[in-house]
Amino acid sequence: MARLSLRFACTALAATLALLAAQVSRAQAGAPEGATWLNQQIGSKGYLEGRNGAPDGTNTAYAVLALYSAGQGSEAKSAVKWLHDHIDDVVTSGGTDNPASLSILIMALRAAGESVGSLITRLQQTQVTAGPDAGLFGGADPTFDGATRQGLSLLALASVGQKNAPGTDWLVRQQCADGSWQSYRTNITQPCGPTDPTHGTGPDTNSTAMAYQGLKVDAVAPPHDPIAWLATNETPDAGWSFYGGAPGSPDANSTSLVIQAIIASGGDPNALPWARNGSTPLSRLGQFQLPSGAYTFSGGSQTIVAATVQAVPAAASKIFPLPAAATPLVGDSGGSSAPWIVLIVLVVLVVLVACAAGAAVLLRRRRLTPAT
Repeated sequence: MARLSLRFACTALAATLALLAAQVSRAQAGAPEGATWLNQQIGSKGYLEGRNGAPDGTNTAYAVLALYSAGQGSEAKSAVKWLHDHIDDVVTSGGTDNPASLSILIMALRAAGESVGSLITRLQQTQVTAGPDAGLFGGADPTFDGATRQGLSLLALASVGQKNAPGTDWLVRQQCADGSWQSYRTNITQPCGPTDPTHGTGPDTNSTAMAYQGLKVDAVAPPHDPIAWLATNETPDAGWSFYGGAPGSPDANSTSLVIQAIIASGGDPNALPWARNGSTPLSRLGQFQLPSGAYTFSGGSQTIVAATVQAVPAAASKIFPLPAAATPLVGDSGGSSAPWIVLIVLVVLVVLVACAAGAAVLLRRRRLTPAT
């Protein structure tokens, strides 16, 4: 009976270690290093710095998503606490709530297991209810961010299990005939115009990737295939620029968002048809990472916070919304998950010691037992 119990314990331990190894292997190279760099920048102050050293609330919320994506959620405690204490600073711009920032905050706090009910209400209150833009989140000019903030808003609502038909209807109406999205179409009765980087207009990869993910999470299929359009606009070295196409120079942000769209579609960014000329989207993304763990935008040695917060979840092959933590990281019902990690490690060590001791006893008995 003792042998059976020992064998069962050792088998269970082996299965646990195999599961942990499998979970680690799913995270792509670069994500843990990027998350560690972000955590170092956050430090005890609880936020990422923006211009002139001022707190950057939106990137701080995105960094929380990056930390959870890379399996370092327990390290996000100071950032989550800062976000709790500065909600209006994060989401309010010009006296009104910014739906994109609000959505990223919702997903970050939700990933940390925090309550977001009041924030969901605030997001819903930004939605336009009448006129040609009925269903759009946010009343501010959508010229340069309409499709992106709409996709983010739908993802945020999905983090609490909500769908939004007016929001998906708006996105479907905005889609171009070739499967892409541009930031905003002022007149949906007219075809989408050509890409014009000089004036910042025309279809782009970022709007397309975010719009698609927003529809996908609500199980809405757009009339035209956006994944095919993204494939057509992949660069020869398996990356994406903002406007797409072979002549464009890929950047970390665009490549990251498209990787997430590919994963959301059920595709594998490490396989065909995305692998090109010996490179894959994930390996191309890795080329933007610096030795420090941070990512640069399109090359060089300058660390870019905005590139890093978006690159880490993609490098970890995670899509939004992330699952909610079972225990709040900062809220009233709990704290950091670190104690649980310590407990698990202790249990594993105890079982390892027991296995080793048991094996030694069995070996000794065999040596002392005379041969028959």
